[in-house]
Amino acid sequence: MNIAILTKPHMESNPTRVKVLELLRNFSDYCVKEISLKEEISADTDRVLVFGGDGTMLEAVRAIRGRDIPVLGVNLGHLGFLDSFEQNADCNRIIDCLKNGERVSRMLLDIEINAGDIMRSLNELVIKSA
Repeated sequence: MNIAILTKPHMESNPTRVKVLELLRNFSDYCVKEISLKEEISADTDRVLVFGGDGTMLEAVRAIRGRDIPVLGVNLGHLGFLDSFEQNADCNRIIDCLKNGERVSRMLLDIEINAGDIMRSLNELVIKSA
């Protein structure tokens, strides 16, 4: 199973993240690739594991670009409404969910701007006046 790992740089030393990656790398059936938030997620990715908050999760969804790849989030930020786990979660439970977890679909919003420009949003759209 190919797993892409997305983490904000200042969260890379978080103990939960370090332990989960260590456990994943000990299983021979997992191929773990850490990528930056600016990189595109490769076509052979089976799962995306996100360490951060809601902003990091939204970046991951944008990077997937509509492909059917499950995303699992571990909240290391301030908000974590979109994440499945908090940072003090059992690392083995995180891995089990990554491998065998039930999938929950979330609605995406396609927003058309300026007659043709399409934006995709996971959880909200904010409209402000100039």
